[in-house]
Amino acid sequence: MRITGNTKLVADTGKLLMPQEWASARAIQSGETVIGQLLEIERFSGNRIFVYNSAAPIQNAEGKIIGSAVAIMDITALRRTEKALRESEEKFRSALSRPPSALQ
Repeated sequence: MRITGNTKLVADTGKLLMPQEWASARAIQSGETVIGQLLEIERFSGNRIFVYNSAAPIQNAEGKIIGSAVAIMDITALRRTEKALRESEEKFRSALSRPPSALQ
């Protein structure tokens, strides 16, 4: 089964993230500040992007949580660049591990 439409996955594990696990929900429900929750999101268009998702609780004068401040940063380009760098490094290491005569 393929889940579509604004699907949120924990990028490192591929685990589907339940709504109560989102940074904003955690901030509101438990008062937890969440910084840099790495997610892979499938948009309604089908495009997949990577984001850092962060949230902090907002409290009123009495200290009651009344909402959350959320910041989401698209890091898709950064992830692509990191992948390309890893692949390039692997090719370089592979080339260096060959005898010199194989490099000609």
